[in-house]
Amino acid sequence: EIDPQLRRQFQKAFDLTLQTNPSIVPASPQILASLQNALLQQTAEKSQKEQTLRKKLSSLRSEREEMESRLRKEMGAAAVRKAELTKELERIAREKERVEESLIKQTEGMKAMKKDLEYKLAEASKEKEELTKHLGFLSKSREELETALETEMALVEKDRDSLKKVIDERRAIQKAKAENKELERNIEIMTEKASKEKAALQAEVEDLKAFEKHLK
Repeated sequence: EIDPQLRRQFQKAFDLTLQTNPSIVPASPQILASLQNALLQQTAEKSQKEQTLRKKLSSLRSEREEMESRLRKEMGAAAVRKAELTKELERIAREKERVEESLIKQTEGMKAMKKDLEYKLAEASKEKEELTKHLGFLSKSREELETALETEMALVEKDRDSLKKVIDERRAIQKAKAENKELERNIEIMTEKASKEKAALQAEVEDLKAFEKHLK
């Protein structure tokens, strides 16, 4: 059905055209009416198509605006995300640089520590060699001291036997004291000397024992 407003507009335009161009007016009213209906029908179809196209155009414009709005939002979000990623990349770059510097310092520290350990190991090896030599010397010295101590002990035993003989002689001399005062005086001198020698020998024995104990 043709829109009444469209019909009125067509009728007004059709009448104006006939008035302006009377030469094109058909002689028969039936032909004029038929022509008018045909033109009205074409106009209505064109108007309908135009309205349809306008609706489509309006719909397309709405879709375009919506897409542009969504695109702007997406671009804004993308810009924000890009800024965030840029900051994150900058942070990662700074962290990487910091880690690299730390690794360089640690490597240098490890090299210095290795060098120090090598030096200490070399010093320890030297000390070990010196200690080995010293222990060998001490072992040799101990053997020599033990030999000397055994020799000294043998001398002490011998001196003890000698001291025993002196004491026996003293007793014998004491029996003859009444007979020979000069002999008694000599015996006392010998006895005193023997006592001093005994004390000296005993002191030496104690010193040797203490020294041996210190070596052990």
